[in-house]
Amino acid sequence: MGTSLQNATYHLEKLVEADLVEVADTWYSEQGREMNVYAPASESLVVFAADEASKPSLKERLMRVLGAVGFLGVASLVVQRLFGGRDAPTEFQTTGGDAADAPATTDGGGIGIMNEQATETANATTTVAEGAQSGAQGLPPGLLFFAGGLLVLAVVLGYVWYRGR
Repeated sequence: MGTSLQNATYHLEKLVEADLVEVADTWYSEQGREMNVYAPASESLVVFAADEASKPSLKERLMRVLGAVGFLGVASLVVQRLFGGRDAPTEFQTTGGDAADAPATTDGGGIGIMNEQATETANATTTVAEGAQSGAQGLPPGLLFFAGGLLVLAVVLGYVWYRGR
């Protein structure tokens, strides 16, 4: 093992005192000496040697996450300030001169029926467009930015946690 017998014996005694290993069996050497065989005291044994200062504490990790959420909140306020006060024109807004304004005539072999169908289609399109417009304006852009940022942050933290396992 690249160490002296005294050093190995010392460390084995420390592991036995800590109840991490135990004597599992006894073997005899070629010279007839009795030797103890050690095994983990439980079924699973995790040994990790690292400097405590190199591993971030739970408090440090939480401060990092809260700092990221705070930065995201400030950025959301900036987005809200820049884009929240404007009413952007929508592609669904209708102007005069559509099919509903055309005169309905019935003496052309059913032109009035086609004109009524065009009017109903235009009214339905306007209703759908107004519903979509009010739904898009229901949430402020800063809130949407914040929610998207939280989603990205959660995905990144999940990936880091998964890779750390």
